[in-house]
Amino acid sequence: MGQYEQALADFDRAIALDEKNAWAIASRGETYRLMGQSEQALADFDRAIALDEENAGAIARRGETYRQMGKHEQALADYDRAIALGEKYAWAIARRAAIYQMLGNLEAAQTDIGRVMTIPIEDASDLYGRTIAFLLSGKLDEALAMLKRAFERDDSTRIYAQTDDLLDPLRGLPEFQALMNA
Repeated sequence: MGQYEQALADFDRAIALDEKNAWAIASRGETYRLMGQSEQALADFDRAIALDEENAGAIARRGETYRQMGKHEQALADYDRAIALGEKYAWAIARRAAIYQMLGNLEAAQTDIGRVMTIPIEDASDLYGRTIAFLLSGKLDEALAMLKRAFERDDSTRIYAQTDDLLDPLRGLPEFQALMNA
């Protein structure tokens, strides 16, 4: 937890210097989310969104917090809003597909999975979105390959993979363990 505590301290300092720094507030919210402190995460995401209503990242991360809390309607609303702001937001589209799949709306889930696969890969977030899409399709080998590429593109993606419950189908695989420990 030491890295999270240091990150919180750094974001607290940045926010103290500029109380309207939506990026720093949302980043602190993401740190809280990764620590499992949902209420603090939501408070920061709400504050960041109030400062910047078009902050698709903060909106999507708030949606992810809601998803993890089992508040699916709120999560869907936030994912819809974030996707509307950035139509090529593979990470958010894949997570929305996961909710649709869990709720039994398989047609909507498949539509989103297909959409993720057509988005050009520009960064690790796009690769991570494809990882989730492959997992939702039951394609574990392809998911592992995408996750490896995401780590190669941006090693900080590994932080998300440590706690992301959507990656649970991979956790028991030796290839996943080797990838996480590389």
